Amino acid sequence: MTRNIKIRFWVDALLARAHAAGASGYIVHKGDEDAGSIIIKVTGFRQIPRILIQSRNMDGDLIFVDISQTIIKGENEYHIAEKHTDEYIEKRIKQDRDVWIVEIDDKELRHFLTETVE
Repeated sequence: MTRNIKIRFWVDALLARAHAAGASGYIVHKGDEDAGSIIIKVTGFRQIPRILIQSRNMDGDLIFVDISQTIIKGENEYHIAEKHTDEYIEKRIKQDRDVWIVEIDDKELRHFLTETVE
């Protein structure tokens, strides 16, 4: 995403890629159209979810950082890991009402991002 693209347009493109590949995706929380940050939750049936947060690299390019292991605290049970990720998302929404939360449900846990994921 370049700095000139509205977040809503970027989110719509991400969801279109997911849907075209046979995954489900939806907006859980709509943030600011221009200045909001993005959190992506990737789930799959009874699989440990992934949490990807928006960041920038040293060149200012958009990247996503996978913070899943930090959030789920090494938990390997689906329902407990899911609870930890949902608590994290709720906390972030309370801290920043402008954040966008996008959830993608894919049995292969694909994120459909074109940006780098670290």
